[in-house]
Amino acid sequence: MFIQLILITIMLFGAFLSIKGRIVQRSSVWHLGNMLGEKGLLDEGSYPITLEEENLFLRSLSGIRMKIVGALLMGITASLIILFHI
Repeated sequence: MFIQLILITIMLFGAFLSIKGRIVQRSSVWHLGNMLGEKGLLDEGSYPITLEEENLFLRSLSGIRMKIVGALLMGITASLIILFHI
């Protein structure tokens, strides 16, 4: 029973991490799109990237990483539950 509780807790943490990663990624991409749209990115060929834009891009990558780790946590714990018939 204790092992089930630990595995379910890990699975819920993975789901939370996956949802948080999606929110972080979408919000940073949305802000980055608004910033680049104001600068006229689509019209100009070459432009300097500001530090804030670079931070937003890296934040979106961090959101993707959170989603991947959350999916792995959910998948590994689900496979352990199925494998051992807990």
